[in-house]
Amino acid sequence: MTEVSQRHFIRLMLINAIWGFNLVAIKMGVDRFPPVFVGFLRFLIVGLVVLPWLRVRRGEMRWLLIAAIFGGGLQFAMMYTGVALSGNMSSVAIAGQLGIPFATILSVVVLGERIHWRRSLGIALSFAGVVVLGFNPDVIKSWQGLALVVLGAFIGAIGLVAIKRVRDLNALELQAWLSWGSL
Repeated sequence: MTEVSQRHFIRLMLINAIWGFNLVAIKMGVDRFPPVFVGFLRFLIVGLVVLPWLRVRRGEMRWLLIAAIFGGGLQFAMMYTGVALSGNMSSVAIAGQLGIPFATILSVVVLGERIHWRRSLGIALSFAGVVVLGFNPDVIKSWQGLALVVLGAFIGAIGLVAIKRVRDLNALELQAWLSWGSL
């Protein structure tokens, strides 16, 4: 392994560890407070940090607000409520990843994007994996939580498609709009 690929691998592992701890923090938060309140606190804290990047974008505000509502507050309300109702966090973590296949399908339908057969196969396998998860007895006990997480992933995908309509949007500006548009 080259030095560059080792650095990339270490970064990849770090990002995955952060994501994993993020799910633990969310579960701890929604076990102690109402899920929508936890989402509100998340957006308020992030919003204060990224406030300097909040800018009005003439001609693109409609898409930014759609992205903020669907990819921000609404998605997180569904996801956090799903986490609160779910006893099985591994299924929640996996089902939450359906946002990417949903966004790809919506991009094809709404934006007219084209995808290769391999991506279509990957999307089918993603959904099949979540269906297989659904047959786990632990997941069946809290199926409402899994359903809300899947719904949240779909709602978030609507926000992702809206983001594609905004030109030259940097990550901090996007986070500013997602945060302040969700409060």
